[in-house]
Amino acid sequence: MNTPKFPCAHLVEVDWVDSASRGRWDTLEVYQKEVTACCRSVGYLILKNARIVILLQTQSINTINNALDAITIPRGCFTRIRKLK
Repeated sequence: MNTPKFPCAHLVEVDWVDSASRGRWDTLEVYQKEVTACCRSVGYLILKNARIVILLQTQSINTINNALDAITIPRGCFTRIRKLK
């Protein structure tokens, strides 16, 4: 059986920092503590430029609509990008 050729071949892992919120009554001291969300996303790199990277989660070659679920991460938010394949 032949291995199918998918259009997006660059699988990457991106570590990035996102904003976080806390929506409840608490003391001012609690809210003054720095809180961010450390994230890791894995996907197919479909765009990388000076402003953003876009990762595609799923791709298909057997359907008309061949892309499903993507995340756009601003360049200023990611701390590391690593090629997996």
